[in-house]
Amino acid sequence: MDYKDYVANAQGNNFWFYRKTEFIGILLDNLKLDKNIKILNIGAGTGQDLDTIKKFGTVTVLDIDQKALNLIPDNIVEKKILADACDTKLPESNFDLILAFDLLEHIKDDKKAVLEVLRLLKPGGHFVFTVPAYSFLFSAHDRYLEHFRRYNKKDLINLFGNLNFKKIELGNWFFFIFPAIFCYRYIIKILKIKHEKYKIVVINRFWDFIGNITILKFENFLFKKGMRYPFGSTFYGIYKKI
Repeated sequence: MDYKDYVANAQGNNFWFYRKTEFIGILLDNLKLDKNIKILNIGAGTGQDLDTIKKFGTVTVLDIDQKALNLIPDNIVEKKILADACDTKLPESNFDLILAFDLLEHIKDDKKAVLEVLRLLKPGGHFVFTVPAYSFLFSAHDRYLEHFRRYNKKDLINLFGNLNFKKIELGNWFFFIFPAIFCYRYIIKILKIKHEKYKIVVINRFWDFIGNITILKFENFLFKKGMRYPFGSTFYGIYKKI
């Protein structure tokens, strides 16, 4: 979870965080990884997804915010590192799997961050990430969270172009609720709400129940069975170092 979400009381057990963690588990399951691999989670935030991630190997977490790292229990990770994602100072070719969930949009020079991931991965290692989708949805919500951008698919293809990466999968998530996201973001734009006055919406229990038990649970179920979505407010990517 982003530390700003935490401060705003957007609890990590609400439907988006809960089902996103479930989605991450599906992505990693699909990779059929070896057991006890070395994992680096860059931009780990408050570590809401670590109980799922640690099932796949030993996890090192890295973040630029010490306050966020302090919220991660020591006993669920091998190491916590305070560092810049673009210049980690870690040894090269040291990890089998690197994760970056909703991180790249926070980095001005995202190409530099991807090059650092490439340096840190062992040959044959995987990079799994998510980013917010579609530049036309960029709004006060993104500015509040200090995003530099939202991504179009072409942006991601260009970001990884001419690098020693092989694309395994690039697609969308958060499909069924996309119309509501679209309307909400455009209302923000129409009302010209400035990010200084913007507040994260804290979802009430009823809508949290609907989102968690029905919509996103069903979306993840279909994804696990092999369905892929034509659009959604999140892009996910899986790339392999060659």
